[in-house]
Amino acid sequence: MTSLAISLLLSTQPFDLTVRLNELLQREALRGAVVGVVVQRKGGEVLFSHNPGIRLVPASNQKIMTAAFALEVLGPSHRPLTKFWKEDGALFVQPSGDPSLSVESLQEVRKHLRLRPGTRVFVHHQWEPGHPGSWEWDDMPFRYAAPIHSFSVNRGAWVLEAEKGKILPVSPGLGVTVRHVAGEGPPLASYDFQARLVTVTGKLPEVKTRIGIFAQPNPTAFAVSILGRESSRQTPPLPARAPDWVIEGPEVRSLVAECLQPSDNIYAEHLLLMGAKARNPDLRTFVQARSELARFAESQWGLTLEDLRAVDGSGLSRHNLVTANGLARILRSVLDKPYQDDFLQAMPSPGRGTLSSRLPGVPVLAKTGTLNSVTSLSGYIRPSEADGLIFSVMMNNGVRPASQLREIQDEIVRILAQFSTSGTPSYGRRNSRETELVQVNLSNPGDSALGVYWLY
Repeated sequence: MTSLAISLLLSTQPFDLTVRLNELLQREALRGAVVGVVVQRKGGEVLFSHNPGIRLVPASNQKIMTAAFALEVLGPSHRPLTKFWKEDGALFVQPSGDPSLSVESLQEVRKHLRLRPGTRVFVHHQWEPGHPGSWEWDDMPFRYAAPIHSFSVNRGAWVLEAEKGKILPVSPGLGVTVRHVAGEGPPLASYDFQARLVTVTGKLPEVKTRIGIFAQPNPTAFAVSILGRESSRQTPPLPARAPDWVIEGPEVRSLVAECLQPSDNIYAEHLLLMGAKARNPDLRTFVQARSELARFAESQWGLTLEDLRAVDGSGLSRHNLVTANGLARILRSVLDKPYQDDFLQAMPSPGRGTLSSRLPGVPVLAKTGTLNSVTSLSGYIRPSEADGLIFSVMMNNGVRPASQLREIQDEIVRILAQFSTSGTPSYGRRNSRETELVQVNLSNPGDSALGVYWLY
């Protein structure tokens, strides 16, 4: 190939990227779907956009803003503290919303403070417990949609198991009844969350087997049951002295990683509420928390209601709306912050978190997001390098399997990784489905032929 041919090919750089991405967005799997895409350099130069200002449901891409909010407001080294006082035969608890508390950590408190069975427990909640609102009813029984309480253990979840043909006992502190209806076939469990009744049908296994993992109906009551009993009396003030025992939670940078990599909804909601509480000590409700996040988004990211409507921290609500422009702006802002490395290390990557089986060998850090008819992927290509890129891809109202939409997202990311290496997609023949025949007229007088090259 002559130098003129190379020059002509390279001169088509912006057109090449646009054509390649537009071709992907015309795939049959996206017919009738609404798609928002933004690709930009780290400095802010937009390389490609498609419906960048259309508000879309982000699913778990919502966790990107929650994580950035918590790191900014609380600081990456902040540790939530859960404090305990033993006084007048009762136990006083001041939780901070630490989502990492476990049954074992409270058993240690009970042992250290020598709590007697039936000890009255008074909990000074940091916010009103419950759901953020607008979560769908059929999600409520499951662990990923557990009620959000400032004092809870095991991420608001409980496990139902069977062994030797019997259902293993569950903790009385859950307040859940389990019944078995014998039958053939593997055991199946249905959970009436409001009635606190689990019905298991089918044949129970001989080998210890997990039947299901469900949401605790009242996380505070279950946590209290490990320490003593919940008091029906009005909660008296906390003792005016140093606590007798303190559980120091993980640093916020670790909580953010536990939120982003496995896409944990419970961690996300706790991070939102802890951050909002730090900004507004009088905060009591999710409505107030959403207001704090909205004010923060406008002052820090320049995002108004035109770009962002956040109603929870996890993305489980379908009332969340954000533009691809808005997500890209948040991702770009993080790169100018002291906690940049903490955020990047917390993001999923190939082989880790929700990208564990996707994009092997591609230098990408990205947050996934999935709800019924919603699939999202937003993040970075080589964020620590000069040629790094920022991208956001959100797909709504798709009716094809999410796996087909993820294939398109992954192909977009691969193209961006190629583009970021040299400033233009690589050249070379692939299969007919992924190639485009480009003809370049070699106008050099010494070349009389028409050069044909494969561009991908």
